Amino acid sequence: MTPAAHLDLKPRRRPRGWWLAGLLVALALAALAAIYHRQLPDLTLPRAVQIARELLQVFQVDVGAVEGAACYWRATDELEWTSTAVVRVADTVGGPAAFVTTLGGLVRMARVPVPELRAFAPPVGQDVLGDIVLTDYNFDHGADYAIYLIVHEIGHVLDWRSHKHLSQTVSAETGASQCDLDNPSVACVFDTQRAVEPPPGNPAEPYAGVSTEEYWAEVFATTVYPEYYGQSTANNLVGPQTADVVKTTLRGLGAE
Repeated sequence: MTPAAHLDLKPRRRPRGWWLAGLLVALALAALAAIYHRQLPDLTLPRAVQIARELLQVFQVDVGAVEGAACYWRATDELEWTSTAVVRVADTVGGPAAFVTTLGGLVRMARVPVPELRAFAPPVGQDVLGDIVLTDYNFDHGADYAIYLIVHEIGHVLDWRSHKHLSQTVSAETGASQCDLDNPSVACVFDTQRAVEPPPGNPAEPYAGVSTEEYWAEVFATTVYPEYYGQSTANNLVGPQTADVVKTTLRGLGAE
């Protein structure tokens, strides 16, 4: 998929168990990659070490090795973009301390040398490699795509750690999920067309329409980093009512 295709926001729909298949592929390729490691150029190493240290000390985000045989970061830009994503999330929730509180502890980001697989955040308890697995693909389409996808995956981590409280609450509060309160045994109906405002992304086929979990991750990521979808006037951004629901729900999570 070319970078331009990303702006059309045609969703890469993930089949059931997508994260498990992705995990197995990542593990296999990471094992093969151990034969040849990719180390950052010496001239960029001090900056890479500085970024990694700041992310860990200030935000409790562990990006793994940035030097030696265990390093799979290809360029300092990849770490800069990762740092930008974390800082933007922190700015949204109220600063570094609020970021740590809202995330509820250490966030492990695993960098693996996999070319044709999107970054992903496996559910809690199945995060063998890390809370977020960052692949080559994530960084092969420019800064906006990389930053947006990292924010999107941080949204999934938040949701997993809240036991899906965020995705369920936000989809319900915005009207994307319709539930029969008089008959709780009946499953809620998820339909983004019923939401108070259109979901972000491609109006014809928004990735937010895949599930409540992806709806949450998309409205969260677009609230935090609107620049990605904002590259095309054909795309929807997050409306003010939806953004308010996102921020209110996040404040409630951080206060718990």
